[in-house]
Amino acid sequence: MQQDEPSHGASLSFQLAAEQVERRLGYSWGRAQKAILDACKRGEFPSRHRFGSGPDISEAHLRSWLDRPNKPRTGKRPRIIAYLAEMFPNQRVPEPAHYSRMTLKADLLNWDRSLSPLDVDTLKSAIDEWSIRTS
Repeated sequence: MQQDEPSHGASLSFQLAAEQVERRLGYSWGRAQKAILDACKRGEFPSRHRFGSGPDISEAHLRSWLDRPNKPRTGKRPRIIAYLAEMFPNQRVPEPAHYSRMTLKADLLNWDRSLSPLDVDTLKSAIDEWSIRTS
């Protein structure tokens, strides 16, 4: 981690920075903390480590980091999410009792055969991501 003083205005405690990442990106608490620590290690924003807690983060740098354009996503999940958006606009995927995951998987493979083989974990993570976006 860099030992620089956060510049460009106010700094946030590690906890407050992680809360912002959690809210803005829909990450779990642990994933938000890891994202901040990894970004500090890569030198994406200056930080000051405090004994007994995580680093203090420049608020301006964190805001800029959160507003950066996301890398284009590749793989199956973005295509699955596109299908979910088409089939369930602005709503969550129905619970498995109302629309079985096997039926959903079959419908997805009919829509896009290149998704085969489709792992159940990949389908679940795409459903979870779509649920976060629509909540």
